[in-house]
Amino acid sequence: NVFHAAIARASGNPYFEVAVATARQMQQDVVPLISDRIGSVRSAIQHHQAIAEAIAARDPDVAAREMAEHIRYTANAVTERFPVTTPVDGVSGEATA
Repeated sequence: NVFHAAIARASGNPYFEVAVATARQMQQDVVPLISDRIGSVRSAIQHHQAIAEAIAARDPDVAAREMAEHIRYTANAVTERFPVTTPVDGVSGEATA
């Protein structure tokens, strides 16, 4: 949590800081449920390290790419653990175009 808060604070954008804090608060109950995924802790550490290195190198393109990968990985872990299923009434709750 400290890592995420530090990055949000460093952005200088108070709205982003609130958004990150809110997202982390919402994830508190989910993270323990996905941390048993094989390699998840190691992957999170690697993602955090890559993000921190890109920030230290002042390379916003790499930092953005690494952050997107980290978010994508976490989202995939959640959807694998909690797949969306179609209820009996045929309404899945997913947005339609």
